Amino acid sequence: NKSTATMNSTLDERSLAVNETEPSHAYQGKLPFFRRLTFGVGHFFNDMCASMWFSYLIVFYHFVLGIDNSLAGTFLLIGQIADACATPVIGYLCDNTRSRYGRRKIWHLAGTAMVVVSFFFFWHHCLDCQNAPSRFQILYFSSFIVVFQVGWAAVQIAHLALIPELVSDENDRVGLNAIRYGFTIISSIAVYGVMWGLLLRYGALTGGKINAQDEWIFSGTALGIIGVGIVFTLVFHLFTNEPSSTQQQNTEMARGLSKAWYTWFLSPQFYLVAIIYMTTRLVVNFSQVYTPLYVLDTLLLDKANVAAVPLATFVASFVTTVAVQHMNKIIGRNITYLVALVVLAGSLILLYYQKPPNSTSEVIGVYEAMVLLGIGGTILYVTSLSMVADLIGFTVVRHLSLKTFLIISSHIPHTTHTCTRNSHTHNSHSHSHAHNSLPSHMHTPLPLFLPHTHTKGSSAFVYGVMSFADKLFNGLAVQIAQALHPCTDARQNCGTYYRQLLVFVPAGAALVALVSLILLALLVTTKKHCRGTVCVGSVEEDQA
Repeated sequence: NKSTATMNSTLDERSLAVNETEPSHAYQGKLPFFRRLTFGVGHFFNDMCASMWFSYLIVFYHFVLGIDNSLAGTFLLIGQIADACATPVIGYLCDNTRSRYGRRKIWHLAGTAMVVVSFFFFWHHCLDCQNAPSRFQILYFSSFIVVFQVGWAAVQIAHLALIPELVSDENDRVGLNAIRYGFTIISSIAVYGVMWGLLLRYGALTGGKINAQDEWIFSGTALGIIGVGIVFTLVFHLFTNEPSSTQQQNTEMARGLSKAWYTWFLSPQFYLVAIIYMTTRLVVNFSQVYTPLYVLDTLLLDKANVAAVPLATFVASFVTTVAVQHMNKIIGRNITYLVALVVLAGSLILLYYQKPPNSTSEVIGVYEAMVLLGIGGTILYVTSLSMVADLIGFTVVRHLSLKTFLIISSHIPHTTHTCTRNSHTHNSHSHSHAHNSLPSHMHTPLPLFLPHTHTKGSSAFVYGVMSFADKLFNGLAVQIAQALHPCTDARQNCGTYYRQLLVFVPAGAALVALVSLILLALLVTTKKHCRGTVCVGSVEEDQA
């Protein structure tokens, strides 16, 4: 009929448009190893800043500047809220930016500039206003923290959004996430190594506990991070080529099949993956915040261990990244995540029953528990990031009937294979002749999977929403923990409280992640996708 003929003509035009506007700089097949490395260093600066932010912000403001626990937590919450609010906005703007330099790289560069000009100032006492009223000092520190967090968010979102654009294979995405996280760990090792060396060398001169005389150690480390971060950022921008997407986004095909940002909120998988990512980040970040305090007040170790213990954790994490990709490939995402949860549970049990060590063997026990924490956290984080990338790479477009699917598939310019749960196959050459005579049940709306073509345009927005949930809940968790803090003075010992925080909060987050993982597994409609393949299936068929 006339409407079908019009649809066929339109689809033909869109198919030709896709062929003509395929990004000229897109990588075909595997990304060269050197390019993977230069991509990985693009978040190195951010990661060094994050290590300082999560591990030492409360320590610095409470023990060095003498600010009470609740206000120290408020500073962290202000930063997390600024980051949380910025990420969806930046994600949307990043997806819709037009730039010859690259829509992702231009935001990465702008964000880096913001981090450079702000990071040092909240790791140093208020310049020329040390004796000013507390209100002014709060405004002073908060202003630099907000600028830093907005810049940090821009770098993170732009860098993550490049992953599904650089590689299309799901195992390659895991590999790229593993390399990215490997550099995260290297950056953390570098920060903790410097802090450990400085505290070990000069800590005895200023007493056993961290105090105001140690301020220069934190300020000097912040300056060093800025210098090293600029170098690694230059490497990323010089050697990472962003695939061109301007022409592709202007085609009719991009407008017809591209996933609008607001339609993500109609997908239950989107919410479940967001919860898994958010709780995973809560496990990793909350542990990072309270490990130094657990070491100082619960285990009563000297100040050098504030850096040495996290250093051991991240060395174990670095070794683990080598195996994460293979684990995901061999046993799958869900089983890999479950294994990580078991490892995490073991580490939390050891930490809960750990007592202040009185011998070398007991000190080694502390490090063993922290190593397990690092291994479990690494596997959880890399796997959850890969789940997000998979969500972007393979997204269900609902409310398309099988009749419509057959029409669309007959106009795909390269050979496709249509696979259904009931094992029926259809010849693509006969679709245009048969679609009018399909039985009525073939008009039932079914999910349609179009791998690697229609969701990358909104990838930055997806990462922005994920990061919004992550940052907001992390900030609220720390603020609540600080508000409930039983100690008001830095000289008081709150070892029992820090033990409970370090164990029960990550354990609760892990439990929520487990429930979400089970629900996600039940919702998955099609478990295997082949490149160049269109697969149709329904939730009911998959569960059957």
